Amino acid sequence: MSTDWQFVLNESSVQFLLTCRIRQRELLINALQQLAANPQQRSDYEAKDSTGRPIAIKRVEDFFITYWCDNYVNELRVIRIECI
Repeated sequence: MSTDWQFVLNESSVQFLLTCRIRQRELLINALQQLAANPQQRSDYEAKDSTGRPIAIKRVEDFFITYWCDNYVNELRVIRIECI
């Protein structure tokens, strides 16, 4: 089994990416790849979800990427991408 991390998007994040312009989409996908390459990097903001799980928020230009790290399966779970 690989120890490499991968990012996993929920449906609303996929829909958001599909509505972006090509340059914005490339920027966000590149940011997601960088996060997956180093998932323990410091986020710009932190919060907790309704279950108390730590949620990280990374700012990428005019966007926020909200995610949490699933260490058990080495997945960066993206739960929201939004414009600032």
